Amino acid sequence: MCRDDIKTGLHVSYRSNYPDEVWRFAERAFDVFFGVCDMYLDAGVSVVLEAAFHTHRSTPSLTSLARRASVVHLVVSTPTDVSLRRYRARAERGDRHPAHNDLTFAAQMEAGTKDIGVYQVALDSPSLFVDATDGYDPTLDQVVAFVHDNR
Repeated sequence: MCRDDIKTGLHVSYRSNYPDEVWRFAERAFDVFFGVCDMYLDAGVSVVLEAAFHTHRSTPSLTSLARRASVVHLVVSTPTDVSLRRYRARAERGDRHPAHNDLTFAAQMEAGTKDIGVYQVALDSPSLFVDATDGYDPTLDQVVAFVHDNR
C-alpha cells in the first residue's frame, strides 16, 4: 500500500490541483493509510507499506502495528545528490499529481531548506538498510531473503 496514492486520490476527489495545497490532505492520507492497514491485518492479510514515513506522525502507528504483526523495516536511501537528481527529474516529468508540490520541494532540497530528517523512523523491529544509488545493495534477492527470514 502506498500512502501517496491515497493522498493523490484525496486531491482528485476534492478537485485540488494546486501545489500550495500539498499539506491539505497529508494527515487524512495517513489516517486512511493506517486504517486500511488495520483492516487488512484484522482480516489476516499481509501488507507491504510504502511511504515517506514522517517520524512524528508514523512512529506511533508503526509501533502499534508491530504489536500485532511481524514488522520488517526496510530503510531505502541514496546520497542526497542522487535523491535530489531523481526527485527533480520526476518533478520535471510531471509523474505525480501537481498537488504534491514536487518542484517546490526539489528547490528546497537544493537550497538545503527541506528537512529530510523528518523521514527517519526508528523501529524496534528487524531493519535492513538498502542503498539504492545504483540498483540495490544488498541485492533485491538478499532483501527478499531478509524479509522472509524475519517475518
